[in-house]
Amino acid sequence: MPAPSYTAHRATAPPADPAVRGGDQITAVSHPHRPSGHYERDVRGLASAAMVAEESRCTEPVRLTLSGRDTGYVIAIPVRGPIRVLRQGRETYINPGEGAVFGPLAEATMDTVEDHDYVLVRLDAGALEGALDARLGSAVRRPIELAPTMELHDAAGRWWVGTVRTVLRGAGAGDVLANQTIAAPLLQSLLAAVLAAVAHPYRDALDASVRSWAPHSVRRWVDTIEAFPERPLTTAVLATDAGTSVRALEASWHRHLDSSPADSLRGVRLGRAHGELAEHSPDEVTAGAIGYRWGYARTARFGADYTRRYGLPPEQTLRGPAYA
Repeated sequence: MPAPSYTAHRATAPPADPAVRGGDQITAVSHPHRPSGHYERDVRGLASAAMVAEESRCTEPVRLTLSGRDTGYVIAIPVRGPIRVLRQGRETYINPGEGAVFGPLAEATMDTVEDHDYVLVRLDAGALEGALDARLGSAVRRPIELAPTMELHDAAGRWWVGTVRTVLRGAGAGDVLANQTIAAPLLQSLLAAVLAAVAHPYRDALDASVRSWAPHSVRRWVDTIEAFPERPLTTAVLATDAGTSVRALEASWHRHLDSSPADSLRGVRLGRAHGELAEHSPDEVTAGAIGYRWGYARTARFGADYTRRYGLPPEQTLRGPAYA
């Protein structure tokens, strides 16, 4: 996944031709009514090969149009105010706490209310379908027949929306997604959350029990993590290398190590970060930069994990034993 573009735009007047938008925008946007003199719109967006997302706040109603030419999956989430959805001649209203889901080549219009806030996410078809393949360990029929709505009231749904919005709002969002040690597992988690939150023909298979592998297989996977912790390793990558499914790999890890692949990888990377901190001085690098290099998007999380394991903050290790 290449480094994403990150944009922030604030407009105090509607564009001259609001129905035409270029670049990585997900939908065409127009105004069903003439905007008032107090028009204000704020848009933040990011784009990568697998996911495009944007959050828009506007004082006036807007119309979002899916043309029927997009091959990706689109999810529209009202944050403030409902969204009226018209597709295949049927009208529905999507309220905060749920999302409207559109499959590839969907044709639809979505109308917002005044003073609204919405999030749009476009997922590359190959990325979402590949994530389902990896979790099941076999190829699925394409496109995936997703239900038209997505419930977001539970903890998993709130995490999904909150994570997307946090990445969009964060000043360093571009940097976070440009670092593949952070971006790869984050994207995998977001794709897995969608597959768990939206009804589709494979939901029962995802929830079914799965046989775990023997301890020596888990040892080989751990050896891979310890040998190549700098790589953007995910459970999907490890499962593909082993010729198994993500679910079988996770079940094996929990059975034999009482942890998850992500926990094991985080532990190895934390050890590498500790080594780098001990080898450098504050005039050469910051603790936050080392944490970022080893997969920590937030300096505070790096500091908390490091202190829990080593009994002192990373900045203290960086300053040397004289400050211990």
